[in-house]
Amino acid sequence: MNKSLELLSKLDLEHTNDPKTVALAGAIEKKLYEREKKVEHLSSSILYFERGYYLLNNRYHAINLAYMLICRANSSLDGSEHEKIADLVAAKRVWKRVLILCEKDWKELEKNGTSINERQIDEELITKQTESNNEQRFWILANKAEAYFGLGLLSEYENSKAEALSLKPEDWMAESFTSQVEALGKLLDKQKHLISSE
Repeated sequence: MNKSLELLSKLDLEHTNDPKTVALAGAIEKKLYEREKKVEHLSSSILYFERGYYLLNNRYHAINLAYMLICRANSSLDGSEHEKIADLVAAKRVWKRVLILCEKDWKELEKNGTSINERQIDEELITKQTESNNEQRFWILANKAEAYFGLGLLSEYENSKAEALSLKPEDWMAESFTSQVEALGKLLDKQKHLISSE
């Protein structure tokens, strides 16, 4: 991973606005933070996910930004309760935006998926399109579930989670989703004295 980051650093990570580069850098820094617990990786991950979120206004950057903000609230980077509260509030705002983006993406997927399938005549292409659409449906529902979880809306979380897992995603997809929510739960539990769910 550090080698990947070295290669990316040649692309002027401090200033680039290329969405793919920023997304990759954020993901690498996030993994490095999860593995090594070094705050420089946490700080960099937030910077890249923030940049990607403001550039693209998409679910991927948003859900990861909110998670990393909660990580920062549980780290030495937030030196006071006020800073921790600020990150908790910022994460809640991002989760609310995730819910809006999920609805938008779901409607777009349903609209495009239908029109594409009607035009397809090749069975193999239809199968690939269906698989792709189901993968997108899973991630929309998983992001929605995580946002609900972060906002303390547990009934909505359980419903979205069940719907996501009913799509029978690949093992790594389900694991990625459930492990992040599990980690998020532990982090939020440590800060519950600072802010209550709405």
